[in-house]
Amino acid sequence: MMRVLWFTNIPLPAVDRRTGRPTAGSGHWMAQLLLALREVPGIELGVATSYPSLPDMQFDEDGVEYFVVGQGRFASHFGASRSDLLACRNVVHRFDPDLVHVHGSERFFGLLRARGLVDRPTVVSIQGLLAANARDFYGALPAADRLAAQRVSELLTGRGLFWERQAFRRGARREAEVLRGVDAVLGRTDWDREQAAAIAPATPWHRVGELLRPEFAAAQWSLSRCRRGRVVVTNAGQPRRGLETLLEAASAIARHHPGLEIDVAGGISERSGYGRLLRERIDRMTFSGRVRLLGFLDAPSLARLLAGAHAYVMPSFAENSSNSLCEAQTVGVPCVAAAAGGTPSLVEDGRTGLLYPAGDAAALADRVGSILGNDLLATRLGGAGRGEALVRHGRRRVVGELLGAYRSILGLTADGDGVREGMEMPA
Repeated sequence: MMRVLWFTNIPLPAVDRRTGRPTAGSGHWMAQLLLALREVPGIELGVATSYPSLPDMQFDEDGVEYFVVGQGRFASHFGASRSDLLACRNVVHRFDPDLVHVHGSERFFGLLRARGLVDRPTVVSIQGLLAANARDFYGALPAADRLAAQRVSELLTGRGLFWERQAFRRGARREAEVLRGVDAVLGRTDWDREQAAAIAPATPWHRVGELLRPEFAAAQWSLSRCRRGRVVVTNAGQPRRGLETLLEAASAIARHHPGLEIDVAGGISERSGYGRLLRERIDRMTFSGRVRLLGFLDAPSLARLLAGAHAYVMPSFAENSSNSLCEAQTVGVPCVAAAAGGTPSLVEDGRTGLLYPAGDAAALADRVGSILGNDLLATRLGGAGRGEALVRHGRRRVVGELLGAYRSILGLTADGDGVREGMEMPA
């Protein structure tokens, strides 16, 4: 038997159901992995989180024990109060795990091990790295627009781009302490392995993939059913996501493909200075009526959108392994992505997608135009990308990688010797 306690940066769906909160638009890979691990004989799971506006609670659902360390409404997402750390330490003592698995290096949970508050082996999964995101935070946004995107009211109340970047920079210092103080790091790309080694050279690294929502494997793109000229982009809420690069490239694309449409899925605030700046820029475009801001979409809606698109673009300046890109690949829509961060580990240029230098609008226009104007290339890229993604995110493969990492960190043999009892991976 192996007892594993997770710490998650956001509440998982069971907590949302218990509190009546809407489920967040991110973190779905954790929920999918939890569903898979529940079926593994010999593993007992606990899931803990600490999150603003939630009360303290503990409950069981479907054989998983959940813990919530409540925080006040205005608690900083990147904050690390002593009381929160001690409350999370008490959760570890109550659950008594063999292993603690912290999902994400961004928040404070990894400090439990780094500061000697718990004695259980602790592993951290890298979701993104704050130092890299702080460095590339403004993406291609010109200096003048950085000022225009920051409302005075946001500056005075600690909101907006300036303060978001400052939070990333502060969090990066804590993140380095976490990575140096835990027993192992789990990652998915060559880039996060290299970055983790630069920050914490003595901390072992293990490659462990992620599970995606099933709706994307169930959907399948085909050229005959797509809307020609429609391009989809997701995760556009901050300049590091690179939407400006696509908007700059759009005019060049439209000259050769006048039916160009751009659908933007994801949250872009209607009230923030940056959200208003983006909307004003779109309104000034000659074909602004064909740029749609769709907001957050649930998995079925997003899968349908991708299956009906002619191409997917991921223009981010800072990504470890974008789940949005992986979902698009799984659907089979031809993908164009910025060659930044870990993306080259996901896209083999010319075979499973097309890469371009991050921020290079002319190169992006060229790559998108290649897909829109070449049906053979689009079909080949989409099929190869889907085939690669289905293998990379296969349930048995990912669960096997995770259990292998757990065993290695605990010094166990493959057959489970040394665990409280044996454990087998499901078929």
